[in-house]
Amino acid sequence: MLSIVIPTYNYDCTALLAQLRKQALASTIPLEIIVCDDASTSIQEQNATASFCAEHGIRFIQNTNNLGRTATRNKLALTAQYDWLLFLDSDVLPISREFITTYNTYLDSSYDAVIGGIQYEKAKPESAYALRWKFGIKREARIPDQRNVHPYLLASGNFLIKKSAFLIANAFLGNNYGLDAFFGYQLKKLQTQVLHIDNPVYHLGLETNEEFLSKSVSALRTIVALENKNLLADNHTRLQQIYQSTPAKKLLKTVLGTFQKPIEKNLLGSRPLLFLFDFYRLYHYLNFKINA
Repeated sequence: MLSIVIPTYNYDCTALLAQLRKQALASTIPLEIIVCDDASTSIQEQNATASFCAEHGIRFIQNTNNLGRTATRNKLALTAQYDWLLFLDSDVLPISREFITTYNTYLDSSYDAVIGGIQYEKAKPESAYALRWKFGIKREARIPDQRNVHPYLLASGNFLIKKSAFLIANAFLGNNYGLDAFFGYQLKKLQTQVLHIDNPVYHLGLETNEEFLSKSVSALRTIVALENKNLLADNHTRLQQIYQSTPAKKLLKTVLGTFQKPIEKNLLGSRPLLFLFDFYRLYHYLNFKINA
């Protein structure tokens, strides 16, 4: 009844698989676990995952080309034999020993998608990872009541969904950052019944400050491109709404541009300020919108 599907790239997810397998053995419903490696360049990580899967009867698929997470998820969905899909990123780890059991209770519910949530370890990481960790702690690690206020704004590293709903919503298969916004918007357009619950995973695979800034800018470029193709509403995310309500956009872009270097210096340091990260993202969004 449940297919647990995990896309992975350059990450050894054996710790995740070991915990899932242990919980699966105690499950009272039929389930399968499928891992798809998206043409990892790290052969060591790839082999570690593949070897664990072979040893423990977990299905392992190998992409010959790097498709990106969205297209790899689509491939996993088409491969899965059951009607419910539990998508997990490879760099997460369930917090509860009843993680699978908790999701199982929703398989007969009226909901089409159930979002378990993301948490971060409390111990502060090295300064090179401070921005991603702080953003996760302050912006992503929210209780279900907070997430259910805007159910279609979601982090997709841990969610249960009907296969039929996923294959319709996961319609844009490009290898781009920023497609969580599109996926959430598609769920909203389709009037998918979404519920956020308290069944989180720890997100362990933090990007460096430089990587996170680069990915954030790439995500904004993707969002503007989707807007221009009429594939994404221009008011779906909070940042888009701020842009819509902002007067004198070109002037604001010029002012923010003046401070980009000191803002970036802070964000790359050991004590990044999230309000500066908001200004950083707004500047780049303004730039992409004005020059589109």
